[in-house]
Amino acid sequence: KYSQEFTMRNQFDFGPKPSFKHWFPRHMGKGLIKMRRVLKNVDCIIEIHDARIPISGRNPGLQQALSSKPYLLLLNKIDLVQFTKQHVDAIFEFYREKNVENVIFTELLSAGQCHPSVHRIIPACVNLVQKSHRHDREGDMDINIMVVGIPNVGKSSLIKALRAGNLGRKGGPEVGRNPGHTRAVMNRVQVSSNPAVYLLDTPGIFEPHITDMHVGMKLALCNTVHDHVMGPSMVADYLLYTLNKHRDFTYTKYFNLPGPIDCSLTLLKHISNETNQFQTRAVQTGTGKVHVKIPDFDQAASVFLKAFREGKLGNFLLDDVLNFE
Repeated sequence: KYSQEFTMRNQFDFGPKPSFKHWFPRHMGKGLIKMRRVLKNVDCIIEIHDARIPISGRNPGLQQALSSKPYLLLLNKIDLVQFTKQHVDAIFEFYREKNVENVIFTELLSAGQCHPSVHRIIPACVNLVQKSHRHDREGDMDINIMVVGIPNVGKSSLIKALRAGNLGRKGGPEVGRNPGHTRAVMNRVQVSSNPAVYLLDTPGIFEPHITDMHVGMKLALCNTVHDHVMGPSMVADYLLYTLNKHRDFTYTKYFNLPGPIDCSLTLLKHISNETNQFQTRAVQTGTGKVHVKIPDFDQAASVFLKAFREGKLGNFLLDDVLNFE
């Protein structure tokens, strides 16, 4: 079970294909329609994506639908990734081939303050707008920017960070810890006074059809998909497979394991014992019902996933950007 018996899987067995009926909720389709409708009042698009999956999981339909406007891609949450220069160069090269020329790596907060990367965003957008033709808004002095992306990558948090950093004001769109918090195109929020810049928050919108199960699992690991869509135990199993594949065994120290392990059920049972995650079940015996405690694997899986998402199990890329086809 542990280090002396450790044998790592060569591939992940997904089993029966999970149901994706909750993958693309109705509000996402409505949101994209509304975004197209207000596009004439927008000067620039900011797309935010999770830097842990800089290539996987982006919704290409967003750029296709909104490409008539200047476009800036932010790869956010760099504090959860360990980059090398080779990685960064490969990501820039990938996007150059996709005609995405403007890419900024960002972290919204650092030690409770706006990260320096945040201060590059508004000047970059203003520069793009000044170099473009504002067909519908030539006489307007203010700049409207629409913030788009898949769920839970930091769209609402970006608006709050820019508002605090540039105007010294709190407030802005409410931020949720789980994906899908913003469900409608919101009113514009001022984030700069010189020049006057307003940002428009939008709901996270996935690509309607995900065919690569590895991409779906990476999205789940980054908490852009509700865990119940895949099942928390399955997502936790994929996380364990991924950590072992990266030869990153930080989880063994964090959860007081004697060594690396490849069986997720054994791991989750151990976490249940360590964190007291149990559920009570009634069992019928010859003398009547007896209540017994059994490990709560879903709760243990949530503990495991939360540790990863907070960077406590190591920071690394989930995409193999050096060998991406």
